[in-house]
Amino acid sequence: MQAPLLLFWGGRDQHVPPADARATADALRAAGKSFIEVSFSEAGHGFFCEDRGSYEPEAARMSWLLLLEFFGHRLR
Repeated sequence: MQAPLLLFWGGRDQHVPPADARATADALRAAGKSFIEVSFSEAGHGFFCEDRGSYEPEAARMSWLLLLEFFGHRLR
């Protein structure tokens, strides 16, 4: 992996539980990879998708803003 990553985690995600998210971040850190992680404590899996019962509008809105800022800094 060469490009920086932006990772969004749902604190209530049962498909990728917080322990797995931490393990992923720890592995990336140990490998010296560049990444930013954002956790939404009340969000579950698929919080970004309007068609899912787990949709969290505020987390999705914040994710979009952070994603656009991330791209704005990295894609020049």
